[in-house]
Amino acid sequence: MSRALLPWLSVFLSWRLCNGVSDVDCLGTTLLQHHHEVVPFNMQASATSTFRRSLFRQEAWGEASCSEVPWMCAEPFDCLNSTGKLEPWEEMLHQLAKPSGVNYQAWCYAGSVFYQQARQCATQDLHGYAQTMLQFSQQFHTEEFDASYCFLTGYCQNDRVTLNTTILEAEDICDELFPEPQGWRSVGLEKFPDLPPTKHAWNNADFDDAKQFMLFSCAMGNFHCDINYCHETYCQMESYAAKFQNLAPLP
Repeated sequence: MSRALLPWLSVFLSWRLCNGVSDVDCLGTTLLQHHHEVVPFNMQASATSTFRRSLFRQEAWGEASCSEVPWMCAEPFDCLNSTGKLEPWEEMLHQLAKPSGVNYQAWCYAGSVFYQQARQCATQDLHGYAQTMLQFSQQFHTEEFDASYCFLTGYCQNDRVTLNTTILEAEDICDELFPEPQGWRSVGLEKFPDLPPTKHAWNNADFDDAKQFMLFSCAMGNFHCDINYCHETYCQMESYAAKFQNLAPLP
């Protein structure tokens, strides 16, 4: 699956563990249980909170944040931002990617559960990213959700992405798979699917929602990292292949 793709899906699963409620204490505690770093998970919560908004940090970055997760204040994230101005949240609702391509700064708005994966992916540690994602899914028993996503999206059959695939090569693949109009370069977070908290696995009726997660992963730069996560884990596990290989890959 992708946690933009797969990281987003992991938070969805934690949301499910919180009975579908965007509650700061429940989500923050659940998501941070798998982290070694002590990093505050900041979210806005209100009576009208949605799952989509609960994924994102709405507070401004400062020196204190940078001291806790210094890599998030360096390139390519630059969350403290030398210009003093991050891309407005409202703009990402309408268009997540930058005109030049991948928008790593979007991770600055994400909760702290994403920071380790973001660093591993951006620094080309695709193996580390895969292991971090696998540990999370095993801890929270969400393997079937991730595994079914890997097969539904065709990630298991994708032989173009390897451990050596660069972000520029990943952008080229995304351009081929999701060209404009309505491609990955123009997708906004307003298109984030509202998945039900009872969902445990993907099926052939979920093509449209799965495609949206793929678009998000292209826009945030973890498309190739998610594919490698699938390659190193569920695609090689006979039990999951037997159960989900009948899922028709996305065209």
